[in-house]
Amino acid sequence: MMLVVLRKGTAAAHYVLGGPTANNNNAFTLGTAATEINVMHGETAAAASYARRLVKEKDGGKSLDPVIDKMNKLVKHYEDTSRPFYCAKTGFVDEVVRYEKIRNYMVAFANGVYQNPRSICPQHHMILPRMIQSQVVTGLPRPEAKK
Repeated sequence: MMLVVLRKGTAAAHYVLGGPTANNNNAFTLGTAATEINVMHGETAAAASYARRLVKEKDGGKSLDPVIDKMNKLVKHYEDTSRPFYCAKTGFVDEVVRYEKIRNYMVAFANGVYQNPRSICPQHHMILPRMIQSQVVTGLPRPEAKK
């Protein structure tokens, strides 16, 4: 399976649609200059993490600035760790490509499957380093080589 993330891959939607971190059938993932992959948006994470703290500080008559600074820092962290080249560096995407080149990758991938349909299949005859790493991290057994 090949996944192309044009804009955003967030949370379960990314996993369900073939995200490489949760799907061992994914052989290749392309990203673009606009690709962002994260669990949730930074603003959502900041609100979820600090909403109660804001209420407590406000009810206590304290300044909200320290909490807001922490929220902004968290938002910045989420932004920094969801950008295209960070995604490529950490293995969320295999390559960041220009929009006009995506078709070339898709044609090459489809031709590779068509020429040798057994090389890319759910039984993992095509073992990629990312797949091997995900199996180590998730504790899944590694597939045995065909004899």
